[in-house]
Amino acid sequence: MRTGSTWLVEMLRGIIEVPDNLVANSIEQIEDLVGNGPAAGIIKSHQIVDLDWAGLSDSLPIVRLTRNYKDSLISRVLYAIHIRPNEGRGVGDDELEDLVDTLGDFTDAEFVNAFFEQCPLVEKWLAEIVVHERGESPQCVTLSYEAMMYNPYDQIRTLIHRFWPESKDIIRRVDETVRNSIRLGYSQRDTFLRRKAVGVGGWETWLTCKQSERIDSLYFELRERAFQKSNLRAEELIGGNVSSVA
Repeated sequence: MRTGSTWLVEMLRGIIEVPDNLVANSIEQIEDLVGNGPAAGIIKSHQIVDLDWAGLSDSLPIVRLTRNYKDSLISRVLYAIHIRPNEGRGVGDDELEDLVDTLGDFTDAEFVNAFFEQCPLVEKWLAEIVVHERGESPQCVTLSYEAMMYNPYDQIRTLIHRFWPESKDIIRRVDETVRNSIRLGYSQRDTFLRRKAVGVGGWETWLTCKQSERIDSLYFELRERAFQKSNLRAEELIGGNVSSVA
């Protein structure tokens, strides 16, 4: 989560002009959409990882979007305590609910600091990130949020040329669709989502040096375990003592 996937999906749906709101959290749901859904579409998921790819048709391309893990964590925390409640939902995780109750009144900076100092979701969410980043396949194209922010036009053009190289109409719609997405971003600058955007490298303004180094160490320990135990999912990855990884 919080890697720019919504932005990417909305642009792709606009470019190839397919139905929106296709979401799946399992191989079974994807199979149902492919077999019984619209003739073409972009399916968004936060749950499909490398262990699931073998269950997908070889003709179904996969796009994986990654982001700096510290920026992603902070963006997810801010989303949970602001965007979800604004949409009429709870913050989502019991651990965050407990932290909200414990802190009472708090600033964003105080909540982010408490999250990194005492919330077990840090390890859980990092485990989800490293498993999401794991695995390579000719079927999977990996883009980075940072590259998308630097030049979304080139990133989207590369993706379109790979998947629909013969469709001049689709290729012709790329620039205008990307331009409209940027215009939409400007129009939303006064919303919380834009005012509090973490962006690229925003973690430096939220974390202390000590916190940053601790998160780096935990990320690399989890990543090493994820690659050593490539059959584990995120929830299984944190079942033991992470610091014991050789």
